[in-house]
Amino acid sequence: MKYNFIKFLLGAAAVLSMASCEKFLTAEPLDEVSAETFFSNETELEIYANGMLQSYRPGAWDIAGGDAYSDMGSSWSSTDIYKVSATYGISKVSGWSWTNVRRANILITNMDRAKDNVSEDVWKHYQGVGRFWRAYFHQAKLQSYSDIPWVDHIVDVDDSLTLYAPRTDREEVFHNILEDLNYACENMSGDVSAYANRINKWVAMAYKSRICLQEGTYRKYHTTNPATNQPWNNKFESSDELLRECIKVSKEMMDAGQFHLAPEFSSCFLSKFQEIKTNPEVIWYAEYQAGDFNILNEITHDFNSQTGSQKNAPTKPFILMFLDKDGNSVTTDLNNLGRMSIKEELVGRDPRLCKTVQHEGTTYTSLAGATLPKPMRCTTGNSGYWWTKFNVETEENWMYDRADNCIPILRYAEVLLNYAEANAELGIPAAEWWDASIGAIRKRAGLTKTDAPTEADPYLLAYYTIDENPENTQYLTKEVLECRRERVTEMAIEGRRVQDLYRWKCGQRIADRGNKIICGSERNSWVGIWVTADEAANGLVFNGTKVTFNGKKEDANGTYSDTAADDEKNWGNYCVSNAKKDANYSLSEGTYGYLLYYYNLQWKDWFYTRPLANADTTINPALGQNWGWDTWNN
Repeated sequence: MKYNFIKFLLGAAAVLSMASCEKFLTAEPLDEVSAETFFSNETELEIYANGMLQSYRPGAWDIAGGDAYSDMGSSWSSTDIYKVSATYGISKVSGWSWTNVRRANILITNMDRAKDNVSEDVWKHYQGVGRFWRAYFHQAKLQSYSDIPWVDHIVDVDDSLTLYAPRTDREEVFHNILEDLNYACENMSGDVSAYANRINKWVAMAYKSRICLQEGTYRKYHTTNPATNQPWNNKFESSDELLRECIKVSKEMMDAGQFHLAPEFSSCFLSKFQEIKTNPEVIWYAEYQAGDFNILNEITHDFNSQTGSQKNAPTKPFILMFLDKDGNSVTTDLNNLGRMSIKEELVGRDPRLCKTVQHEGTTYTSLAGATLPKPMRCTTGNSGYWWTKFNVETEENWMYDRADNCIPILRYAEVLLNYAEANAELGIPAAEWWDASIGAIRKRAGLTKTDAPTEADPYLLAYYTIDENPENTQYLTKEVLECRRERVTEMAIEGRRVQDLYRWKCGQRIADRGNKIICGSERNSWVGIWVTADEAANGLVFNGTKVTFNGKKEDANGTYSDTAADDEKNWGNYCVSNAKKDANYSLSEGTYGYLLYYYNLQWKDWFYTRPLANADTTINPALGQNWGWDTWNN
């Protein structure tokens, strides 16, 4: 049993198998070197560091698919943790792995061999690379489990003090993460030509900005550690101190002038490799190239596939977050939230809306090479809205994973948003930070009015007031609410929404999806487009295609297709039955209204963590189990 535990904790740590690209394997005759002599020069440090980059850098769907199961995106069935029917629990999860942490510690520890063979700057840079990854890996586990082991050395098979130790308290773990990141920020090179799109000073600083905001707000809105349901011990950095760290590192990046907002919002998401390399906003990105490289991404296919995806699509709550083009709210009347045809709803709004979702005028390139209006296809989305933000709109890409646009992992706009939100959460007057952050982002987007808010938006206030924790409403100032709006409109489907809801203690919105606010009821559905009485009776013609809403016929996707008339191509029907069972459609007012896709979801307070697997806690009982999971669905 001890052997099995060691196996899953240590993993296969073959030092010389790290590099996954041929160019990283040609610098040295790797079959002739040994683990005892490796890490002795700059070339070997680079090989190992690049191997880690290739193994652990997030991919396209890690980013764009990260918001698939949130309040802002409907899906075919959601993920098991939120599904009532899935009985998710301890028995449904697999054991955790620490191989990635071990690999970071191998670099950090063994590169002492290179000290006499490389300059001090080079040595510190690669030590920073190792510490960045160690922080990165621990942070990912902290987000899932809260309390976790902190492993800062290469664990030996006989190291029972580590192998059978209890978990380290979350606050101490994050303190250690911050120490590693501070070293990386202070010692890694910021030379973006020598270390282009590799782990460098700017990547570490942007990541520190992100997680200091995340942890600072998490501790502000959660009064207890979710692993134990006990109050924070406050032995390390406080919530306010972490928010100030976020402000400090963000401002350092702003003052350095290394990065700027790109002139065009969409250039961050649709650029090919040669273009994104010169994008002034993108700090770190996942590389994709067609041609000889043939490294392609799946995003366009997954957002447009009729059979191979979760049919993720924008929801009404997402659409309502966008201002009009003059910078005014469209949600001041809580009794009339988006109750208009999609043909009117998307007109005159924040220009980012029509660069994020399908609208009148969206086109694609057919297999024959023609440019045509993009159809509404019921079989690829359940809400009547469709994502376009990352889409390379060709018919070929709809069918296959062949898109070659590079995908940003970290970009400068997020640093500005982090800076703004940390200031707002600390109650610092907007005059000191608004124009340089959110004001600048809205100006780039094309809004004509970019001033700080004069009053709280009633919809935002209602949306982020959670019945289960009303005490947090006191923190929802007009500035905080606008920061939250901007994160939605600027960073849609960039993988941050679920963690944002978790840190604000708004997880309940993933299950109830804000329906009480929008529909005036507790309907357990994703809310989509508003279907007028005429559209419900006669169909909706949008961007040159037609969709109907009746219960004539149903296939496995809840939709059907008719033969098109000569003058209009009918891409299908939402099979409205008004029955409240999973995967059924209805209209909120019976014969018209919001298009609702019913799916029964749930939220429990212990969902802010994931359960530890039985395999792990059986081998090491000292790990314990996260609060709530030990008695639920076992």
